[in-house]
Amino acid sequence: EDVQFSYVFENNMFKDMDIGDQISLTVITPDWLTYDSAQRTLEGIPLNSAVGINTVIFNARDLYDGSVTVNFIINVINVNDGPILNISPDNLQIDQGQNLSYQIPTNTFIDLDIGDSIVYSVSGIDWINFNSNTNTISATPDNNSVGVSNLIIKVVDNFNVTASTQMSITVDNINDPPVFVSDAKTINVENATYNYVVDVEDIDFAVDNLETLTFSANLPSFLSSTPSGSNQLIISGYTGLDKVGNTYDIEVNVSDRQGLSALQSFELTVLNKNDYPFFESSPATTIAEDSMYLYEIVTSDNDHLLTIVDEKSYISIENKPLWLSLSNININEGTASLVGTPTNSDSDITYN
Repeated sequence: EDVQFSYVFENNMFKDMDIGDQISLTVITPDWLTYDSAQRTLEGIPLNSAVGINTVIFNARDLYDGSVTVNFIINVINVNDGPILNISPDNLQIDQGQNLSYQIPTNTFIDLDIGDSIVYSVSGIDWINFNSNTNTISATPDNNSVGVSNLIIKVVDNFNVTASTQMSITVDNINDPPVFVSDAKTINVENATYNYVVDVEDIDFAVDNLETLTFSANLPSFLSSTPSGSNQLIISGYTGLDKVGNTYDIEVNVSDRQGLSALQSFELTVLNKNDYPFFESSPATTIAEDSMYLYEIVTSDNDHLLTIVDEKSYISIENKPLWLSLSNININEGTASLVGTPTNSDSDITYN
């Protein structure tokens, strides 16, 4: 097959015993063969369709209509033909998130060899599924698939000869809404700065150079917001003592350039942080002997101002001289009396 065939016949292939008789020759050949009677040459190139037994018929006839027929047999041996592209597959265009299903036509490639079979496979796009039983590709492309991708279609025949072509699959972007990826900060303590970095993700930034995000926030008066970068909002403020025990509603809204939005709603609770008590009274630091010393102790604690806290103040004395005593202790008010009378033996002594 596919090789030039040429055969020259002897000039005495037919002869007639009658002196002076003439022979006329008729040659019937397959389509791929031609016979040159002048050169007595049979020539041609057998293609795949000629594989097998081919018969050339020679008929010799004399002037008296006597004839003889000879069959010349040519056996064309098959040579494997590789698969060849018959029709180009369709280029596809779908939207992100759309279900894709496309069956590659069975005659995309053909093999001229009788009885030969070809097997299809695909490569080049990792998000494509391929059913080799039906030659069907399927997928549901996501945002990462947006754009033009080339799918390589490959076939192999029984003799491991391959051929390939490619088709393009265009995935058009469909706008996705922004998504909050930060967890809301819902608790802060008194007398501290509240700081919450609102972080938003929009996967369209990867495929849309024009994508933008717009923030708005419904905040209590002691909080403010400031945009940061393309996808963050910083909410900050000071939670003073007057905010302790209160709960504040906060709403943060973000929208993209095509109007899709997301909302994060939460409550901020300000918790009490225990404050140190402090003295509002100042003690006398000297006293004459045999005179009564009296120090009315007055303390304060900011936690007393909070109705949600049952705060108590406990007053005690360390390194107390024997002539002093602590009395009238009021743990609710944070008051007490330090009283006593020093004698002569206590004179000129400093007590810490």
